[in-house]
Amino acid sequence: MPIEFMQCPQCGSPLEIEPTARSATCPYCGSRLRVAWDAWGRGSAVLADIGDDTDLLARGMAISHVEQRLQEQLRAREELDQRRWSEVPATLRGKGDWSMIVVGLFFALLSATLAAVAWLFDSSLDVFFLAAAGAIMLWAISYQDQRPQAREKALNAASDKYGPALAQLDEKIGSTQKRLAELKADMDRLAREL
Repeated sequence: MPIEFMQCPQCGSPLEIEPTARSATCPYCGSRLRVAWDAWGRGSAVLADIGDDTDLLARGMAISHVEQRLQEQLRAREELDQRRWSEVPATLRGKGDWSMIVVGLFFALLSATLAAVAWLFDSSLDVFFLAAAGAIMLWAISYQDQRPQAREKALNAASDKYGPALAQLDEKIGSTQKRLAELKADMDRLAREL
């Protein structure tokens, strides 16, 4: 097998390297060298430490860029989710809004009080006020019971509109997180090799 002759980049001494070698050690200065071969079979020796440091720097920059992209994607997802929620009417956003029951209770008590006053004065309106009190309470309770269905319907409509974009963004976020994990594992491996 023919032997290639190169020069050590550290001390300038001549090196004899086999064409299949990926690394070598200079017999004169002891430098670790990384050997790269081009398409024509010409080899060049680079100090392995410099190459490793360069790889670490490059991966560090790549990790920084991927982390930045991930943060941008997470912000975009949050904004899209907020837009989706903004399409749900404000009265339906909360999980339990007891204000209508309180209002209904207030008017029912007012109607019951008016019914008692009408009864004291022997008025025929007492039955009307009692019926109004019952109707108001039933309305407030039925309104509260209908809120979850209305909320679900509004949320489904907003999800139909923003769902595909959210799913696409979630896929990008997952891919970016996977790439970030790969880069960090690569960086750890390189650091252990040094």
